[in-house]
This record gives sequence, C-alpha cells and structure tokens, in this order.
Amino acid sequence: KEDDVLDAKLTKLGKNQAMNGQSQYENYLQGLQLVVSSPLSRALKTADLIACPSNGIRNIHGGENYFPARLCVEQFREINGWLLNAQRRQRQELQNLFHDSWK
Repeated sequence: KEDDVLDAKLTKLGKNQAMNGQSQYENYLQGLQLVVSSPLSRALKTADLIACPSNGIRNIHGGENYFPARLCVEQFREINGWLLNAQRRQRQELQNLFHDSWK
C-alpha cells in the first residue's frame, strides 16, 4: 500500500499562529540555547518562526541578537503513514529551505 502521509508545508494559519506565539512568548525565549525539532517541514518552519525569528532572539545582556543552536531529530517525526512517512523531504532539500544552523 502507498504511503498516505506527505511532508506538508506549514499552512497560512499555522504561520500566523507561530508568529503570534513568538510575539506572545518573546520574553520566555530570551536565553534560549537549543531548539529541537522533528525533520518535517512544518515542524522546522514552526520552530524557526517561534524560536528563531529572522532577526534573531534579543540578547538579555545587551549586545547583538543571536540565533540558538538547532537540532533536527529523526525520531521526533510523526509516524502516521503506511511507510513511516517516507515521503518527507530529503535532508539536502531541507537544508536549502531552512536556516543553516539546523543540524
């Protein structure tokens, strides 16, 4: 049977919710050192929008904004499809789509 799960992009609603979450919880993000995510595109995009905005996180000690380290963990992905979500994007494609600091 064919896999029934795709590596879906984050929807417009999801993007809006993530950006609202980033502004709502900005103070809690200060000092954040590591962001861990599943390798699915929508999870990476959500993490980027919330914890790693394009201008970085405000440094609570003054100085320049910074970007926390990012870690992508294969075992954190959803397992819903028949083939364990085999249709997700290749690592190289994810590296091209998302911030360089994702490992």
